[in-house]
Order: sequence, then structure tokens, then C-alpha cells
Amino acid sequence: MSRRVVVCAGDAGVDAYHFPNGLVLRPGGCALNVAVNLKRAVAGAHDVHLATTLGDDADAAIPRAAMQRHGLEFLAQVAAGRSPRQDIRIHESGEKDFFAYEPGIVVTTSFAEMQVKALQSADWITAVLYEQNEEYVKRLVALPRRGRLALDFMTMRDFALDLARIRPYYDRTDLAFFGLEPGNTALIDELERDARVTGRTTIVTLGAAGSVIFAGPARIVTPAPVAAAVLDTTGAGDNFLAAFLAATLRGADPRTAAVEAHAAATASVAHLGAFEL
Repeated sequence: MSRRVVVCAGDAGVDAYHFPNGLVLRPGGCALNVAVNLKRAVAGAHDVHLATTLGDDADAAIPRAAMQRHGLEFLAQVAAGRSPRQDIRIHESGEKDFFAYEPGIVVTTSFAEMQVKALQSADWITAVLYEQNEEYVKRLVALPRRGRLALDFMTMRDFALDLARIRPYYDRTDLAFFGLEPGNTALIDELERDARVTGRTTIVTLGAAGSVIFAGPARIVTPAPVAAAVLDTTGAGDNFLAAFLAATLRGADPRTAAVEAHAAATASVAHLGAFEL
């Protein structure tokens, strides 16, 4: 197994949990979540980096400390402005309510020269697409690159479940992730038809219903394990992506990768935040 370089591109910021007895601030952001969990999963077998931009505000100290702890600060730059912040309430079921979001300076700041070089030479790039960072992802996919792109399109609610709206990014993606509901049959069927034509591997997680993978003509259904306890579902999808890519880097087939990814996502909901500090 040859050593690979993965660059996780996007946000590193603060998850602000609002509890009745006070506020808890933790490091968060999709890119940081994926990078930390991927680095742990590959256990030194591959190089994992984080390309991000922190603001010059007080909040930046929280993700910066996590990045330093995990050796992920090499490709970070600082710009004048705010760091990303997600305000969260947790329900008794463990499901989260994202009720306020500050995308931060990362979405409008140009890539630094060192980030461009790293992204262009990486074997894999990971990123997450949502409405507030669409311009960032547009700049990312426009970069010439030698490696592959793993892109998480999340629930697609920001894009009205319309595949046409994300085509410019989806068509440049090698490993596509979606977090849909079983009732989103029209989009799921469209993704399956597309995979048969393009040969692209597309992973659709379906919550408690497990996942379905379209890998060319193959259709792989994987059940989700039942969580013994659910404290916080924040970052479960980031854990899934990280574990799936780690298994892929190891040479695992899609079915094995899905089983390991489901296990990682299920384990992640037993603690607060997308990764344990």
C-alpha cells in the first residue's frame, strides 16, 4: 500500500452548544471534523492535512488548539474577519438543531499559495458543499488537480433536492456522499441512473435505514447498526466520510468501507461533538 496525501478543504471553527445551564464551546467545522477523524483512522499510514482559513477573532483559538493537537495547522492561514461558528441545541433524542450559522472568512478568502500547491498535488481532496460555502467549493473544483475529489453534498435541502443545481460540482467528483431520507426516491433513483452511466461511486446514507452505494452497475445496501446511546448527532456524517475514505485508502471494497463507516458514525453519536478532545 503506497502512502497517499489527503487534503481536507473547508471550515474549521467553533461549535457553540446551548444548554439550559450554559454555553459549551468546542472545535468544529466539517473540514476539521473530517481531518481529525481521518487522521486517527489512517493511524499514520497516510498524510492528512487541513486547508482552512481562520479569522483573527477570539473564536479562532478553539479550532487552532485542536489543529495543533492533531498536527493539522500546516495549511492554515489567517485573515481579518470572523471564524466559522455553528450554534447548536441538542434535543433529548440526541438530534441537533442548527439554529444559527456564521460561515466565517474562509468562504470568501482566496486560497493561499501553499494551499493551492497542496490541493493540486494531493492524491485525495475532501470537502463538503452547502449553500453558504458554494462559492468556496466552486473555486475548489476549478483548481487543476492530479488527485481525486470526495465531496459530501449533505441533505441537499439547500439545493431543493435538485441534482441539476449541483451538477458543476457533482460531475467533477470521484466519490460523492449524500445524506438523504428514504423518501427522497426521485433523487436516489437519479443518482443510481447517473452512476450506471458514469461509473462514479455515490454513497447515500439514509439515517437509521442504513445506506445504499451506487458503484457503476453495482447497488450495495448496508444496514446501519443501532446506537446504544445517542448524545449528539453533530458530525456523524463527517465521521462516516472519514471512515469510508480511510477504508478506501486501505484498499477495502465499497461494502466493507460502508460497514466501517457506519460503525464510526454510530460510535460518534455517543459523545458530544464530532470527535473526542
